[in-house]
This record gives sequence, structure tokens and C-alpha cells, in this order.
Amino acid sequence: EVTSSRYDLGSASLSEKLKAQVTVANDSLQLLQRENSIRAAEFNLNVIMKRDVALRLNPADSMRAQAMSEGLDELLRKSAEMNPALKRSKAEMDAAKTGVWMSKRSWLPRVSASMGWSWSPTEGSDWFKYQTDDRSYSFSVSIGYDIFDGFAKKTDYSRAKLSEMTARESYQNDQNTLNSEVRQAYLDYDKSRLQLEVAELGARSAEEDMKLQQERYRLGASSILELLDAQVSLTQSQ
Repeated sequence: EVTSSRYDLGSASLSEKLKAQVTVANDSLQLLQRENSIRAAEFNLNVIMKRDVALRLNPADSMRAQAMSEGLDELLRKSAEMNPALKRSKAEMDAAKTGVWMSKRSWLPRVSASMGWSWSPTEGSDWFKYQTDDRSYSFSVSIGYDIFDGFAKKTDYSRAKLSEMTARESYQNDQNTLNSEVRQAYLDYDKSRLQLEVAELGARSAEEDMKLQQERYRLGASSILELLDAQVSLTQSQ
């Protein structure tokens, strides 16, 4: 509007008027895109919340970042205890260790024992009383060991050790990856916290500029365009 008025008075060129029209068109397009983004965000949020997608949302502007009470060491400990992928990796490593122990057991001799008791009653009524003079007991112990098994035991043990080594390396790799992700997330949080402090300072500065422009506009020392620019800067900083 200012440029059009200046053009009508002859103090602005046609090029300046056209550039102003292009700026208005671009800003109008950005406004439409922002409105469409809000509608898409409302749709996605309603879908996640299992609500009617046509419902409008009026979110409050009171969401604040909460201070983190745990330090990095505590977060690393909790993540190691609660992460399901790391738990699975540790279970696989423990199973591989059990496999090694079972393969070692095949190197030991096999020991078996048996005991028997027999009787021959002459009377039918003595069958369940175990009363008879003709009783016999037996007890035996046997030990067996394979002298040569075609290196099967050695092969099984080597495979079990390889599985254990692979599982241990996988567990250590998952643990290192998790620690790296937690550390990076903690650094990102710390960085975002500092950015928030800077943004809060910028918002307070924009508020002061807005108050100053309002006073200047009230006194007639600035135009409505300067006041609108101050409002835009305040909204962006917020």
C-alpha cells in the first residue's frame, strides 16, 4: 500500500511497485502453505489419537521443556538395563556360553547307576505287602568314554567357542552403539537447552522492540509498516 501510494504520487517507479506486488504474492503463498501444514498436522495428530480426523485442535502455547534430573552416567546405566535390543544381545551371549559348557561336557566320561529289587511271593495276598523270603537286590555302576569319535567333540567345541565369540562381540558392539546414541542424544539435549536460553533472550529483546515501536507509532514517529515489522519479529522469535 505504501509503495502504491508513492507510485501514484510519482515518487516510486513501476519496478518498485511490481516488486512489492511480488512480495505480497510470495507472502500470501507462504501463508497458505502454513495453513495447509496446520491442517495436515491436525489430521496426523487426530489419526494417532484415534479421533475423528475432521476435529479441530486448539493446542495451548504453554508447553515447556522440562529439566533433566539424571546425569549422563545415570542415563547410560538406565539405557543398558532397559534397552530391549541390548537385553536380547546379552541373552544370546549367555546362550552361547551355555553352548560352550555343554560342548565341554562331552569330554567327560559318562557315569550311570541302576538299582533293582525283585521278589516272588507265593501267596496272592503278599503281592502288595512285599512279604516274601525270596527277595533279591541289585546295584550297578557303569562308566563309559569314547576313545575316538572322529574329532566330533573337538569340532563341536570349536563351533561353540566361535558362536560365543561372535555373540560377545555383537553384544559389545550393541553396547557401544547404545552408549554412543545416548551420549549424542544427551549432547543434543544440552545443545537444545542452550538454544532455548538464547531464543528466550531473543524473544525478550523482540518484546522490548515491540513496545518501543508501539510508543513511537503512538507518537507518530514511525509508520504502521515499522510496527508490523516489529510484530513479525516478535512472532518469529517466540
